[in-house]
Amino acid sequence: MFDGVCAGGFFLLRHCPGDRADRIYRNLWNWIASQRRPVVNDAQLQVAAREDAQVAAWIDELTRLNGQSPFGNGYDFVEETSVTASDGFSRNAATLWDEYDAVSFESREAMHERVRQFVYNDAERASITRSMRERVIERMTYRAVARRTIEFVRNDLLSNTSALTIAA
Repeated sequence: MFDGVCAGGFFLLRHCPGDRADRIYRNLWNWIASQRRPVVNDAQLQVAAREDAQVAAWIDELTRLNGQSPFGNGYDFVEETSVTASDGFSRNAATLWDEYDAVSFESREAMHERVRQFVYNDAERASITRSMRERVIERMTYRAVARRTIEFVRNDLLSNTSALTIAA
């Protein structure tokens, strides 16, 4: 699909529950990042969920969508979400493309509606295609992935060098 988008193709996308989950992860991370008191682990997030109805609603929705709680799965959910955040929440269509809602469908009828909407609307279709293409080139090409990987390794080495220097 990325090759098709880069070549100028226009795609309609079938909606799936995982798309909704990644948007919730992003919203939750944005909330975590905005807090004056740092939320750095699951225990702190669980306390926050008891104190903030929106956080509780996000956790409940993630539990419903994923069929299990985000907590107690052998890893720290907050830490794992920070990794996804550091990559820009680009692991699925709903968070990769702002246009997702405009081009996704959940049923046959909704797909037909999207086709009717875009088949004769060249300008809107072209605008969406350009925007989606730019995001793929920015985030999903081999060059973009390699650049982020090199930056990750560089930052990791620098942080380890600092720790080694301090320890010495």
